[in-house]
Amino acid sequence: MKSRRAGYTLIECLVVFSLLAFVLSAIAVSLHGLQRADVRIREEFVERGMIDQLAEQFRADAHAAITVEMNGEEEPGMTRRLRFALISPRSIEYSVVNRELVRTVREDGSVVHRESFPIRDLENVKIEIDRTGERALVTLWVPIPKRHTEPQRVYPFHAVVGWKKTTMASSTNAEAAP
Repeated sequence: MKSRRAGYTLIECLVVFSLLAFVLSAIAVSLHGLQRADVRIREEFVERGMIDQLAEQFRADAHAAITVEMNGEEEPGMTRRLRFALISPRSIEYSVVNRELVRTVREDGSVVHRESFPIRDLENVKIEIDRTGERALVTLWVPIPKRHTEPQRVYPFHAVVGWKKTTMASSTNAEAAP
């Protein structure tokens, strides 16, 4: 007489359930790690885009300016401030306030527009003015957000004050010449 096995034993079911629990927990840990990596990559992408926007705006402001002046860099406790004076009664200021680099557009002393750029490592933000040439060269040193494995980098944004007016004047003179 043969005995037929009609089902699974309790031990076999427990082994299968424990293997399933192990596989599902490994999947959950992997998904959590992927989700954290996705959030970190998105934050870096947004921050790098913001820094690109800052660089473009900084260069445009410097090129449109007539003069540039800076105060507060050497004095402790004072906010570092860079001021571009334009042709009109308009001026543009870059200052480090709290945890942000703030760009303020003023017209006749009143604030017309203000935008801020949050930067993680504001201690490494530096502003330099080199007046050795015909035109002032302004450099804004901004730390670039680092990836997980790379060292911190600081990127310089260089701009020549009044460059736009110089190039426009030289192109107008070239057109007027026979």
